[in-house]
Amino acid sequence: MRTPDDTVVQQNTIGTPTACLTLDLEQDFGHLGHYMKYPTFNALSLTDVLMDYLSRIGLPVTCFVQGSILETHPDLIDRMRKYNVEFEVHTYSHPPPQTIDHAFEARRGWEIFTDFFGKEPLGYRSPSGMISEELFSHLPDIGYLYDSSVVPSFRPGVYSGLDKPVLPYFIDDSQVIEFPVTVFSRYLRIPISLSYQKFFGAPYRNLIRLQRLPEIVIFCFHLHDLLPLPSIDTVPADPLSRWVFQRMYKGSDGMSVLHEAISVLKEKKYSFARMDGAYQKIQGGEV
Repeated sequence: MRTPDDTVVQQNTIGTPTACLTLDLEQDFGHLGHYMKYPTFNALSLTDVLMDYLSRIGLPVTCFVQGSILETHPDLIDRMRKYNVEFEVHTYSHPPPQTIDHAFEARRGWEIFTDFFGKEPLGYRSPSGMISEELFSHLPDIGYLYDSSVVPSFRPGVYSGLDKPVLPYFIDDSQVIEFPVTVFSRYLRIPISLSYQKFFGAPYRNLIRLQRLPEIVIFCFHLHDLLPLPSIDTVPADPLSRWVFQRMYKGSDGMSVLHEAISVLKEKKYSFARMDGAYQKIQGGEV
């Protein structure tokens, strides 16, 4: 059995600093969409804008796709396939934290993905940092090779990952690699994601520029981070949560903030790769 220190993948297994842009392709506002009268998918209209932008600047992206979208929007996925996109699984239905059945979501997502693409997925992401020992026990049995669900930070009522490593690590005694969503450091556990950049504004974005970041950055974002959607006004929430949602999702132009984040990573000499590339480098022991 590995000790806690043994589970962490050493940073120099990646080699040059590497950034992975990861898009969670899902219903509007993730699990919050379940609290509306019915889930909406208005943000999917922004997919072509994002793909054209990434193609223009020559960067790849890993897309963790909600399985039901493969059933309801197959034409959209087919359009995305002409770009440098790695598709992986983001549950089947993106349920709220209180109702998620990890075994069903991981396995049904696998089945839908395999049927659609004619190949097995490599990776999995549970929504909103929702992790459990139950989830981790199912991943190797189903056949996943890596996961990127852990957020090693704290968000009240959503996730509590302060006890988790901030670097990639092996899950328990399996060969499944966990790629946590990147935080600034072991001591400054603020996620590096587009929604947080929009919420905290310029001081946070300046900190990204000044702070030394981990050798591998897993950068997470959503389509509903990019431009304001009218459906945000229909999400039921208490006054504090509504203020947070408005600031995250209507506070600034997400495309501009995304471009700024990419520019900073380029200035810091990061190369950009898909998650499958980062996984293969670790498994191959490339330095």
